[in-house]
Amino acid sequence: MAVLPQSDGDALVVAGASGPLQVAGLDFRDRTLQAGEDITAMCTLARGNSDPLLAIGFYDGTLCIRDTETGEEHLVLEGHATSITAMCAVPQPDGSRLLATGGLGCTVRIWDIGMASGTMETDDWHDLAVTAMCVLPLSDRAVLATSGYLGPVQLRTMATGEEVDRIPDAGREITTLHAVPTNDGSAVLAVGTVTPNGEALINIYDPATREAPLDLVHGIGEISVMSVISRPDGTVLLATTTGERIIDLWDLTREREEHLWDLGKDKSAASGVSAMCGLPGPGGAMYLATGHVDGTIVVREPSSRTTRRALIGHTDSISAMCALPQPQVPTLLATGSDDRTVRIWDPSTGACHSIMRGHTSTITAMCALPRDGGSPLLVTCSYDRTIRIWDTLRHRSLVVPVHHPAAALAWTGDFLAVGLTAGILAIRFAPVIEYGSSTTLVS
Repeated sequence: MAVLPQSDGDALVVAGASGPLQVAGLDFRDRTLQAGEDITAMCTLARGNSDPLLAIGFYDGTLCIRDTETGEEHLVLEGHATSITAMCAVPQPDGSRLLATGGLGCTVRIWDIGMASGTMETDDWHDLAVTAMCVLPLSDRAVLATSGYLGPVQLRTMATGEEVDRIPDAGREITTLHAVPTNDGSAVLAVGTVTPNGEALINIYDPATREAPLDLVHGIGEISVMSVISRPDGTVLLATTTGERIIDLWDLTREREEHLWDLGKDKSAASGVSAMCGLPGPGGAMYLATGHVDGTIVVREPSSRTTRRALIGHTDSISAMCALPQPQVPTLLATGSDDRTVRIWDPSTGACHSIMRGHTSTITAMCALPRDGGSPLLVTCSYDRTIRIWDTLRHRSLVVPVHHPAAALAWTGDFLAVGLTAGILAIRFAPVIEYGSSTTLVS
């Protein structure tokens, strides 16, 4: 199904797997286009003042472009080896549109219909599921770091998809990635790994020198969560845990463990750590929020190693957390859980501002989507094969089907990168447009 913009009003194009295409106008005048059988995906492509084109994907991987007014076949494009399962138009700054298509073979292709050719293909990014991802700010640009469980870690510039660096896995399984800011405004990459003998190591990789000057030994286990805590003096600590009730805090400038934080005697933390998030508190203080397997969230102050408060409400393990900076009030904390809900908290008071429902499976990751001059949107992803973009003030969400279980999210500053079991999906958003009491994301 696809919406077909026309000069005399929009129409709806509907097709079953065996065709033909039925074009239904809002004036209830219908027409039929013969397009063949085994249709698997459709979308429309605007052409300025002309009638739009209709892109049709087929089970055999063929892509057909048709004139919506005459039904005439405009182009036939080949490249996908298997069924085309998803497609969308990609607006460009000059007003033109590229076409993105995805297939069952874990391949995404970007087509320039005017040139009748593909411009980018992502099937060689990773052979298996993408399980870890983060944005790595460098001195001259930001790159996207991605990895599967078996590696390697790839660094790419997302303007072109070009690979700019690759970190060999060195025989280790990779569990998580995190960018750690440095004093020069750049960042190093912390890579959580597991050695063949079961030892948890954090490999610190410097993309400027393409060297890994530091390996932090965590002990036996698997690094499941990492977070960064900024100190008032400008230095940062890297917080890591293997999911037990112990958090290691590392000072990378001194190349040593700052201290071990044993939560064993903390009555507010009765179970292992499943998520962490650093966020600013009042008066310049820095908080570390820890999410636990029993659904509890504990707000802590690392400088004094004290517990500020426990946030109670989730009924299952905390699976994702992120900070939501606000323009005029303290930063809020967003949390997601295996109970399939999203909650927004004020960590300074412990108040729960909202509970949002919609996901039908575990929420695996979340991140803030900035808006100029306003509160950010919240993006969440899930094993239910969708991402949701939440307006947390109005408790509304835009659902974006991604057709594969989603495990990771990263906002690059230009687009949203989604780590799927079948590869990486890049979603670019035009500015958010406000219509009265509703919010529309144009993409």
